[in-house]
Amino acid sequence: MSHTEGSTVLNITAKAGHPAVLPCSCPQDFSPFFVWQKDNVVVNLHGNNDGETQTAHQFENRTHVNIQSGNCSIVFNTVRLSDEGLYTCYYSKIPLRKEEIHLKVTGELPVLCCPDAERVTHGTVMTSSVCGFLTVAIVIAAVFVGIMFRRRQRKSKSF
Repeated sequence: MSHTEGSTVLNITAKAGHPAVLPCSCPQDFSPFFVWQKDNVVVNLHGNNDGETQTAHQFENRTHVNIQSGNCSIVFNTVRLSDEGLYTCYYSKIPLRKEEIHLKVTGELPVLCCPDAERVTHGTVMTSSVCGFLTVAIVIAAVFVGIMFRRRQRKSKSF
């Protein structure tokens, strides 16, 4: 583990083409709402009302979240070199908590595409990053407002 900006970052190394698990230890009594984010892209969002899970397009059919009491780790069926980066698991607790994991991917896979597709992908990733960041910000704000609303309701009922 390394320390950056006052938080602990867990380092995980995985080989390209193999499975990997990025751990996140949500409290056993947590509300089943959490977000996995890579850099500024929302990888996976698990909602608390209906239990619906949303996965970013570039991670669909390659990842799933291990949702159990005390565990909301993300599991990669097959890791790609492009998966390397800093991942953050946010989960609803007062205050909002997070765990950070840096995934290092080793090994090389053959290039299966042309250089022009790389430019298109980069533009798509940039757009996804901005949208992902805004989505996380809105979700965090909604969770905070919901928690404050519940507190006010409890206070008003106790009078």
